[in-house]
Amino acid sequence: MRRTLLWLFTVSLLARIILSALRVTYGPPPYLAYPVPWLEAIRLFDDFGGYYMNQLFYVAQGYLPYRDIGYNFPPLFLYTLYPFYILGGPSWAGLPIVISDAATAPVVFLLTRTYASNKVATAAGLGYALSPLILIYEGYLWIGNQPMIFFVVLSLYLFGAKKPMGSAIALGIAILFRQQALFILPAYAFLAFGQDRKLAARLLLVVIGVMLVGSAPFLLLAPGQYLSSLSYLPLYNWTPLFANPAVIRGAYSEVTINFCTSVSRV
Repeated sequence: MRRTLLWLFTVSLLARIILSALRVTYGPPPYLAYPVPWLEAIRLFDDFGGYYMNQLFYVAQGYLPYRDIGYNFPPLFLYTLYPFYILGGPSWAGLPIVISDAATAPVVFLLTRTYASNKVATAAGLGYALSPLILIYEGYLWIGNQPMIFFVVLSLYLFGAKKPMGSAIALGIAILFRQQALFILPAYAFLAFGQDRKLAARLLLVVIGVMLVGSAPFLLLAPGQYLSSLSYLPLYNWTPLFANPAVIRGAYSEVTINFCTSVSRV
């Protein structure tokens, strides 16, 4: 089984490295680009260059998400990209997305193998590794639904493998990457209560505890802005919304122009 896991990860990673190299070499698509000619449903949104790099740039200047600049997701995603951004700039910042997406294929195999044969599980893992839709959005666009998806799939696998505490921790981490993972919580609670009510209560407490630990700094420093930003009501992502525009107004245009110029060269 280890060979299969390694093989799936290698195939998945190589496919994403090729597409990521194309992105770095030729640049991302224009923002809100035209649909892919052969599949009209796909639009090449550059959330990575248009949103995340803008926000990381200001975090590197000492600004705090939610309090100082607009940011619509929990903190773990931005701060997972941040060390790579500091080390190598925008091109390196996409590494957590690429690696977690590649690692999802083996976890899909493990999850499927819990309920089906080894052949079916291998097909499922390979299907994820080479899915054109996933390769475009996460391998080339770095759209950012990873690493949330990795931890959601890992949580489901650990739950089926009778490792409930690990499953709850993984789900809590997934929510700290993207609050969309919260929509899984009702179904997760239903499954857990169907097996053991006392255990289910403990699992929910673990999920909430992980969320609170990851959110604690921002709940202390900017509770109102933090909770409001995660509600999907304010759409601050186009450009950071500063808490005190009067202080920054003089330098804002110059900083933004310099940032956009640097990103366009990547």
